[in-house]
Amino acid sequence: MLFDLRSPRRRVAIKFIYGTLAVLMGGGLIFFGIGSDASGGLSEVFGGGSADSGFEDQIEEAEKQVEENPRDQAALVALVTSNLQAGNQQAEGIDEQSGYPIVGSDSEESFNQAAEAWARYLALKPKRPDPTAALQLANAYFVLAVNADSAASAQIDLENAAEAQRIAADGNPIVGNLNSLATYLYLAGKFEQGDRVAAQLLAKASPGQRKQLQKQLEAVEQQGRSFQKQVDAEAKGAAAGGNPLEQPGGLGGGGGSLSSP
Repeated sequence: MLFDLRSPRRRVAIKFIYGTLAVLMGGGLIFFGIGSDASGGLSEVFGGGSADSGFEDQIEEAEKQVEENPRDQAALVALVTSNLQAGNQQAEGIDEQSGYPIVGSDSEESFNQAAEAWARYLALKPKRPDPTAALQLANAYFVLAVNADSAASAQIDLENAAEAQRIAADGNPIVGNLNSLATYLYLAGKFEQGDRVAAQLLAKASPGQRKQLQKQLEAVEQQGRSFQKQVDAEAKGAAAGGNPLEQPGGLGGGGGSLSSP
């Protein structure tokens, strides 16, 4: 679950992401903890501020503890969360179109360090993996998907977001966490898995939530299917030696560009 640092990430906005955000947010729908009993959602991760907000000291302290005891699960979790917080603070501004952070190399490196620490933590097989750290990691992967420079990159980020979000939902199966998991699975093209989580979500939701949630889930599934067509078109274009960003219906089709720093 490491971030892809091989390409200069993330200056072309993927059209489907903006469409999805409009579907999810336009009607005040429940997502990432908004209007629900979830915690640790995107609004908490996107705190803003300078890169020197004390996270470097937290990271150094956690690294020291892990060096002294590589099996210190609490220190590894602290290393995950402090790196994620540092990565958020290092964002290169907020894109006006999407409202999401613009991810640069510094943010991405911090996110990568968080993912490495998380992998080491999971390798210790904790009895109950930390759901809050998993949720924050899933949020970071979704931010990277929003910033992706190709459909293939976004696909990987969404799959990783779903993997982390599943741990968060298993540890804390509240409506907000299940909703985010179903959303990630649909967007990542995991439709059967998304359907199973959606059924669990609707069974847990209150009667007043179900109709709204059902409409949202249907819209997200449709967006996910549309995105999978973009993934396929990009792959065919690459195989044919073309530039998928310039093909009709591809990633450049009205999606707009993220602001450059």
